[in-house]
Amino acid sequence: MSKIYAIIGQAQQTIVNDDVNYSPSNNEILMQSERPTDGDYVAKEDGTWIKDKSNMINELDNQYNQSKDELLKCFSEAQLLGDTELQEELKQEINDLNDWYDEEYRKIQND
Repeated sequence: MSKIYAIIGQAQQTIVNDDVNYSPSNNEILMQSERPTDGDYVAKEDGTWIKDKSNMINELDNQYNQSKDELLKCFSEAQLLGDTELQEELKQEINDLNDWYDEEYRKIQND
């Protein structure tokens, strides 16, 4: 049998065999299990693991910002060309992108 220690809010874990004399640091807590391997997890105060939502949100933000930047470049070009029909299409695409972002953000928060 072994014990698992981790720092709250971090993913790193220390696995210690029972026959090893280990003194956890002040900020380490005893975990109930090893960290799951099917994603990014961080330690919670109660000794369990939770998905690291900050990484998921950062990835979502990056994807959203790249898509929005591209749409805004196209919109600026449509403005310069006076293409009002394309401007309206791009406005709708931006609104759809914002709706998509909000929905994905909610999924992450509720996961």
